[in-house]
Amino acid sequence: MKAIIIQPFFQRKTLPLATCLLLGQLAISQAPSNDLCSNAITLTPGSTCSNTSGTLTGASYTPITGACGSSGGNRNDVWYLFTANSSSETITLSSAPSGSRFQVFTAASCGGTPSSLLCTTSASGTATGLTVGSSYLIRVYSNTNTTGTFNICVQDVAPANDACTGAVSLTPSTTCSNTSGSFYLSTSSASPTISGSCAGTVSYDVWYSFKAPASNVTISLSNIGSSIPSPGLELLYGTCGSTMYSLGCGTTSIAASGLTAGTTYYVRVYSTSGSAPSSPTNAGFNICVTYTVPPPPPNDECSGAIS
Repeated sequence: MKAIIIQPFFQRKTLPLATCLLLGQLAISQAPSNDLCSNAITLTPGSTCSNTSGTLTGASYTPITGACGSSGGNRNDVWYLFTANSSSETITLSSAPSGSRFQVFTAASCGGTPSSLLCTTSASGTATGLTVGSSYLIRVYSNTNTTGTFNICVQDVAPANDACTGAVSLTPSTTCSNTSGSFYLSTSSASPTISGSCAGTVSYDVWYSFKAPASNVTISLSNIGSSIPSPGLELLYGTCGSTMYSLGCGTTSIAASGLTAGTTYYVRVYSTSGSAPSSPTNAGFNICVTYTVPPPPPNDECSGAIS
């Protein structure tokens, strides 16, 4: 009877221990929730770096065309997703395993046609040429397949045309073909020197350029966000690295005349009050350059030959 009592007691003590060991092994090998691109964790870009914690422990490689990294990109990875607030976004990995890298894809690359936009060789990099409001994937991996935890953040960057040297090129048309712009995180340009400026005191600005198709053009602003209290336009001639000359100003439009066809002109879009918007919401506008095709000369046809 004594042996019968001890045996069940021994079994009750060993079964929980075996179960704990099994559960421990399962926990160690469990894949991160964002091991697949279809389960990418959403990150929110901001004007400062706001970290989200992640891990490569237990991750596996997601086969995708164009994958960066050693062994033909065959590196264990995890996935994130963000929506661009600006045309450039800086992505930073910190407190990360050795060899940590990341790659940026279009969101449609997950389950669709892969399109890689950026492969980094370090733990930080800036993706450029993004479309505001569009979504993008981030693939995080270690080039040496080192496991461990990390932090990741996506930080908005000032617009590429915040300075004259980054002016966005506009294509004039006979009808208004809008280009979207934003003052989000923009600053006031310290250069170039503008001779005869009519803009007054400018709080912040962004820059555009166009090649005049004719002597008369109209530059128009529309859909101006409510975060832009005092918008304005200035038409300029010259080069960014030296003195520019003001040709005229307007609030939402400039009807310019006397331009030289084929010459490049610059447009400074600005606000004369307030601080630059600290959020992309209501910080945007549309801009276009239009012209009227000049009538042909009276002797354009044989029948109109001048005597």
